[in-house]
Amino acid sequence: MIAIASLSTRFLSEVASQSHQKVFSMDVFGDLETLKHSEKWLSIGSSSPFPSIDEDRFLDALERTKRSGCTFWVAGSGFEKNFRLLKLADDILPRLGVSSLVFEKIRNPKVFFSTLDVFEIPYPKVSFSAKTPHDFQQNWLKKSLCCCGGLGVRKSVENLDERSSFFQQEIDGLHLSASFIGNGQDIIFLGVCKLLNRRIDNFPYIYSGILGPVNLSNLILKRLEGYALCLSKAFHLKGYFGLDFILKENMLYILELNPRLTSSLEVFEKKYDGLLFNCHCDIFLQGDQFDLLCLEELKKITKVDDKCFGISIIFAPKNMEITELEIKLLREISYTTDCPASGRLIEKNQPLCSVFSEGHNLLYLQESLETMEREIMQLFCK
Repeated sequence: MIAIASLSTRFLSEVASQSHQKVFSMDVFGDLETLKHSEKWLSIGSSSPFPSIDEDRFLDALERTKRSGCTFWVAGSGFEKNFRLLKLADDILPRLGVSSLVFEKIRNPKVFFSTLDVFEIPYPKVSFSAKTPHDFQQNWLKKSLCCCGGLGVRKSVENLDERSSFFQQEIDGLHLSASFIGNGQDIIFLGVCKLLNRRIDNFPYIYSGILGPVNLSNLILKRLEGYALCLSKAFHLKGYFGLDFILKENMLYILELNPRLTSSLEVFEKKYDGLLFNCHCDIFLQGDQFDLLCLEELKKITKVDDKCFGISIIFAPKNMEITELEIKLLREISYTTDCPASGRLIEKNQPLCSVFSEGHNLLYLQESLETMEREIMQLFCK
């Protein structure tokens, strides 16, 4: 049995249930699809005002999964801010992922950007000065690497208020994420996805979905793979990880490194026949015995079709009291997922559901998702 913990475990629970008899899911939403693929679901936090994991509730839930027979757990999003919590959790139940120490190093901006400097990897200009840069009006952002989903990015004139904060110059361009899987010695480049973002209040880059795979030139792909290989060796990365970056006029600017399963897994599991989650787990279960040939086999099984996949989160435009009848209606729409499991209040700017689509053209796919969102809004927000 396996336990999954994340802000939302919906897809991780789904893919884990395909190869594990029982999945114990721990997240803050408890959506319909999560419950469907889980032996048991446990709440570990709150979705308001933004999704977050409560330390005591999570540790209690993890203890319960251990008593129920789970032998290890896998982490998704939501642990970026609390490395101590990861350490405490790992003492309760072994985690299939990089160590909390590696996670902490990667999320320390001074360590991360100095490592980029060592390998001459480009990134948007940063400032660690406690005071707002004098040229703040020229597109500077206040950021923290100890957050996820865009909650660590603000357009703010406030001075830095915590050790993990820094200022970074904003660059216009495509927001993309490259995904890899490795065993500590070698990596496999899985592909690139486009990140969808939207502004909510003072947060200009709240994560709202993903599209992929994105086709880029061989030159860009080779450069990305080279950067990722350098970073994987520098930080001793294993398993699945993502590298977020901006592409502008054939120039790459690295933003952050996510040493865990990311939302792009939903795109690439379709391409790799559902083997990536198991491969991620096996890398940590087998340790030095993990066969490199398994990674090589992944290269050979890639599907030849060029179908793309996209998913977009629909946020409530106002406080909404969703009834059981409305939830039933939402479930019956063929392109919805992440649906509420029961009637409840969904506060403004909280996820209502997600919509998904497949196609052979990314532009068409994005337009299709936008059309679906308008249809949902017309149906539920009259």
